[in-house]
Amino acid sequence: MGRQEGLAYEAYELIKLQREYGATYVSVFNIGWYAVQSLPLGQPDITRAPTADDGIFMTAPYQEGQFGVQPERIGPYSVQFNPGFDPSLPLYKSWPMFDAITAANAPGGPAPSKWDTMPVLAEKEQAAPSSVYKKVLCVDDGSGQLQERLSARGVVFDDAVENIDQTLAIVDGRNALSEEKVTALRALLEKGGDVWVWNLTPKAVPALNKLLDHPVELTDRKSSSLLIQEDDPLFSGLGHADFYFCEIQRKAAMEHGLTGPFVENGRTLLAASGTDWRRWIDPIVPIKTPSIHRSEFEAKASGAAMVEAKQGKGTILISTLSTLLNTGAGVEVLRTFCENRGVPLGKLEIAEANDVMDMDGNLIQALIGGSYAANAPDEAFNTDYIGETSVKPLENETISGKIWKAGKSGEDEVFVFGRYGLVGPLENAAAYLSFWLWSPRHLDDLLSEPDMPKLDLLAGADDAHKIWLNGTLIDEAYRLGGMDMGSIECKSLPVRQGWNHFLIKVAQGTGGWQVKAQFRSTDHKYFSQLTASLVNPDQQ
Repeated sequence: MGRQEGLAYEAYELIKLQREYGATYVSVFNIGWYAVQSLPLGQPDITRAPTADDGIFMTAPYQEGQFGVQPERIGPYSVQFNPGFDPSLPLYKSWPMFDAITAANAPGGPAPSKWDTMPVLAEKEQAAPSSVYKKVLCVDDGSGQLQERLSARGVVFDDAVENIDQTLAIVDGRNALSEEKVTALRALLEKGGDVWVWNLTPKAVPALNKLLDHPVELTDRKSSSLLIQEDDPLFSGLGHADFYFCEIQRKAAMEHGLTGPFVENGRTLLAASGTDWRRWIDPIVPIKTPSIHRSEFEAKASGAAMVEAKQGKGTILISTLSTLLNTGAGVEVLRTFCENRGVPLGKLEIAEANDVMDMDGNLIQALIGGSYAANAPDEAFNTDYIGETSVKPLENETISGKIWKAGKSGEDEVFVFGRYGLVGPLENAAAYLSFWLWSPRHLDDLLSEPDMPKLDLLAGADDAHKIWLNGTLIDEAYRLGGMDMGSIECKSLPVRQGWNHFLIKVAQGTGGWQVKAQFRSTDHKYFSQLTASLVNPDQQ
């Protein structure tokens, strides 16, 4: 059932009940907006996006100073009714809700309609795992990043391989496989083991194709709403709604689609929806509704997001899901996948994401203060504009003439200062980020706790930077140039138990002006207890 069909059933039932209870006024929606379609006036080819040359152009010349509306052009999808503007199109085209509302408002009482009874969808029971793995290995570029992220989400990994026919190798699809790893994975498949390739990206495709019997290709296809394509045990306990991520994350759930011989010879299990629901998040209502409608018809590349194929005595599953690990909803889907395929799972040991820090420790919101002017970047770097060792900004507080506002990072977790409407110059200036981190224990006394966890802060800045923790300067570097994420390393942060204040200053010369920050710890249990806030809740 699609969204429009669901609305039709709901609208019929609501109007029926309103009439049964003798309502004086009966309505559910603006029929002229939600129950009829936006029309592609003057655009016969709806498989492409509209341009300024499409639409209906009026022949009467515009006259300056004349009273009344003088339309010169009516663009495609800008209206729902066509009183002769485009002879090739009807007066209107209805959505299912239009027909449901018409029937529900019939004289004498609601008339019979295909939308008069909501179908009852049977709940799927969770089936037993289709296979059980004794060993799970992680194959990556040696950094351990994928294994660390999956381990924090409960996946239990091993180092040695036994019972190779009951072994699963999870491959980091962001990096190219070495010849040695290709050989090892091929041997695993030949002996009955399985391979999952997680988040395949273009740079890894050539090396992966040396492993595959049938090569795979990638398309440029972004989506945050996916649809199950086969009734496979992998999706036991899951439905389409579990793959709708549009309203819970800013990043697309997938950046690429799968295509080529591998897809042709395999089974597509999961694919992007034909509707780009990310457009529904657009806050401009007159734009988002026709934009959603357009997306259903406009040509798009292959959106296969998860494909499985037999190879040797095993199977290989390739996925392009890139942000499934970033939200609580996505992690639940991952753990259900693992349960359904018999992947050993342990306790979930990851911080719950909030508006300030995501599940992987990326800073995604902070209080931002600036822009503080200088004559040169070194002056911006060296000048204390706000009382840097003691300041603890509050939201909407004015400090040295600047109002501190909450600002969110972009989809790439980067804070670009030019996006926040800062009052002041965008060159030869300084800006600050302020936020708080709660730690469940002290990490500032190694002698009393020699086995205590270690917490690091990795960052990158364009241009120069300074970082304070609880009023103490812990890192600084004067430089001019682009941002290199990870080039700033604050190791073994001496945080205290409770709330800790971080202040980041970025001095600007010319060009780009941005910063990114991420907390990291190999102690997943400790990391799962961290939380972040724009201000210290204990002082509010």
